[in-house]
Amino acid sequence: MSCGVTAVATSPSAAQDGGLVLEPTSEWTLEALEDSCAVRREFSSSQASVTLEMRQFDLTRGVQFILYGNGLDEGLTRATYRVHAEEQRREAMPLFDFETIDGRIGVGFFSEHGVSGFNGRHIDATIDQGYEAGVEDLTFYRAFRQQISLQTGPLHEVSAEMRACVERAMVNWNIDAESHRLLAQATRPNKIGGWVEDEISGTWPRWAFRTRPRAFLHARMIVSEDGEPLSCEIVHAIGSDELHSWACERLMEEARFHPALGAEGQPIRSFWTTSLVYRLD
Repeated sequence: MSCGVTAVATSPSAAQDGGLVLEPTSEWTLEALEDSCAVRREFSSSQASVTLEMRQFDLTRGVQFILYGNGLDEGLTRATYRVHAEEQRREAMPLFDFETIDGRIGVGFFSEHGVSGFNGRHIDATIDQGYEAGVEDLTFYRAFRQQISLQTGPLHEVSAEMRACVERAMVNWNIDAESHRLLAQATRPNKIGGWVEDEISGTWPRWAFRTRPRAFLHARMIVSEDGEPLSCEIVHAIGSDELHSWACERLMEEARFHPALGAEGQPIRSFWTTSLVYRLD
């Protein structure tokens, strides 16, 4: 379906950085699934063409970015990106590179900061939409060999569409969607730092060293009022499906949580999501 956001041409300010500047060649479109929602748009220049997908799996600021196109070369192992020309580059999780059926080069990565202007996982609709309204472009570094700047124009309308879509999808997740609109505290792991990369995607079953599967996965865990994981499901995947059960088994073994708290401070059944990159290079 169309998001109803028309293409906006903006001045190619990122050209000063020496990268490729790509203008929009389509409107945003919205994909609504039971487990996630995504928006996509196509961009091009005389040298390259790129499709940008931004996908959200919950009502935090986290966004999974997928970029694929022609006229580009494979990037490095970890990308950074910038939402406003004056801000610092934002770090992201490790890259997953792939090739589409029709031969286009693609990369995917997850960032808990998304396109908002503030730290922290959780959305303040008024503050975040004000920041998103001032966006002119998204510039990606090391996602490809070439630095690319996509002239998106303001992102407040399309981001609001995506968040509303996720909120509608939450009724399918075996939780009380209504109570999650006014959380005092969301579910959070009782471990800190890069434990997901170290203990989950950094460990492999023995057979994987023979077949060397590659996968970019997003997992959702249902978490009890006591902080215990009740279930794990891979809700989105690119690459091999051989590691789905292994990833969830590891998460069920290792992950423990501080439970979500409702508006009155009471623990409630909730969920937690994370991205996993498996690659042996």
